[in-house]
Amino acid sequence: MRIVVLFLALLVSTVVGVVLLLSMTGGAAPPAVEKAPAGHPDDTAVVPFLIHEGQSTEEIAQALERAGLVNNTLVFRVMARLRGVDGKLQAGEYQLRRNMSIDELLVVLQHAPVNEVTVTFIEGWRMEEFAAALQRRQLLDGAAFLALAQRGTATYPWLRSRPDGASLEGYLFPSTYRLTTETTPQELLDRLLQTFGEVLTPVMREQIRNQGRTIHEVVTLASIVEREAMLAGERQRIAGVYVNRLREGIGLYADPTVQYALGYQPNTETWWKRPLLFQDLEFDSPYNTYRYAGLPPGPICNPGLASLQAAIDPEAHEFFYFVANDVAGDGSHVFARTLAEHVQNQQRYQRLGTINR
Repeated sequence: MRIVVLFLALLVSTVVGVVLLLSMTGGAAPPAVEKAPAGHPDDTAVVPFLIHEGQSTEEIAQALERAGLVNNTLVFRVMARLRGVDGKLQAGEYQLRRNMSIDELLVVLQHAPVNEVTVTFIEGWRMEEFAAALQRRQLLDGAAFLALAQRGTATYPWLRSRPDGASLEGYLFPSTYRLTTETTPQELLDRLLQTFGEVLTPVMREQIRNQGRTIHEVVTLASIVEREAMLAGERQRIAGVYVNRLREGIGLYADPTVQYALGYQPNTETWWKRPLLFQDLEFDSPYNTYRYAGLPPGPICNPGLASLQAAIDPEAHEFFYFVANDVAGDGSHVFARTLAEHVQNQQRYQRLGTINR
């Protein structure tokens, strides 16, 4: 306890000391702080640095420290506040030198490079749709990006539970990204994978380990939840249905897995066939959960954070079935505990010809 008190006292005195030191110069940093390089004074190496949309000054300071561009995040944050730029650092991809001073960094990080464009990848897209979005906007070579994703040779720790030869489907985190004219397909792919690693926090990974599951199993389940859940409030309940069925060895009977197996539909120019026909359920693929019990071999799309959280922490209940509520028409589902109840729900809530789940 005494050590903790001493540590807190030292921390407080450091903060007060820095603030007082800066205030003595009327809000300007003293020369020793202002001119000192933030990282390495003799290192002129250029370091690519990315600020994401919505990042706070504290998060940016921490990222700068991880990149070896600042030695003291506290000083950086104090300087940003005194310079009046706290919260004004711009999202973008920068090329920073290791020997830049904190003041130089603060000036540069207020002005994102002008040769940038943004691309948004939607939750629930499969990797071919990512590639198509890139190609459609002529941002970079979509075919090259897709080939890298299909090859799946990345070695990040959160990818280790994938089967040998698996693609990177499921791990390309959907969000808005900034690209420059110099961004390569490999750089973008790495950014998507790194973002996934940031989103799947150490706490979430520990939860998965404690449950005796693998990250690959969780991402695969999350991808199905992503395609099934139309309402945010139903994600955990739908995940709970699938967990119940997996526990009892019952087939998942998930329509999106069939859609994934069927692939691109040239007549409608979509990767997700609608409506599914009963004959589609006979399509022979390990991804077809109407024919094969258990989880499919891997994810069927790239899920967002909410679906990952639902797969990790599904709702505990006794439901084994659900059907779309076509009567309400709001994307909601009706859940059932027994097959008899499920059949009644189909007759009451679904249009004729809708496939069972």
